[in-house]
Amino acid sequence: MSRLTLIVLFIWLSSHLCAQPNSTDPDEAKRWKPGYIVTLNDDTVVGKVKDIRFLDVYYDYQRKVAFEHDGQVTEYVPVELKGFALETEEASKPVKIVLESVSDPREGGGHIFSRVFCTGACKVYGYTVTLTRESEVMMSSGKPIAPSLLATEKKYIQLGHGDFIPLKFIGFKKSMRELFTMCPVILARLENKQYTYDNWQAMVHDYNCGICK
Repeated sequence: MSRLTLIVLFIWLSSHLCAQPNSTDPDEAKRWKPGYIVTLNDDTVVGKVKDIRFLDVYYDYQRKVAFEHDGQVTEYVPVELKGFALETEEASKPVKIVLESVSDPREGGGHIFSRVFCTGACKVYGYTVTLTRESEVMMSSGKPIAPSLLATEKKYIQLGHGDFIPLKFIGFKKSMRELFTMCPVILARLENKQYTYDNWQAMVHDYNCGICK
């Protein structure tokens, strides 16, 4: 990373790091959403969770989440909680986002907070990877511009406590045949294209409803 990039990032980060739920910055204050954390003892504590923003380069609630309770802000890493949830908006619609602490599906070690899309005997988790376009960190009118970021969400499917298998368009049928090799019904529906990458939710729902029993 170039020296200019480091300077720009330092200035930009310094203006954001100290923001709290009661920040006078209305945009920053809006990022604190109603939510809760689940402790390692299964206790649920209600408060506010700081929402992610893909213009952030320093805050990723998959790695560390900021939680406010009774005016006190605490940051937790995945090994310190079972998970957390927050109420936010997606495409201008209210949505509840739940994340659990799980083994990192990409690196095979450590833990992350991963978004839960489906739960049950078959689970589906989401993992968002954010890449920085360093070449687009520039100065304009004497003011720093935040680096251009590219966010890509990847989904992983898991049976029981087994390995995480990527849900991908290319090779979907092959990887799902290997995963559900014990279930002739799912294998048949994969063959006749009742289950495709575009409707993987139906496959997971049917498995969790006992179609393979």
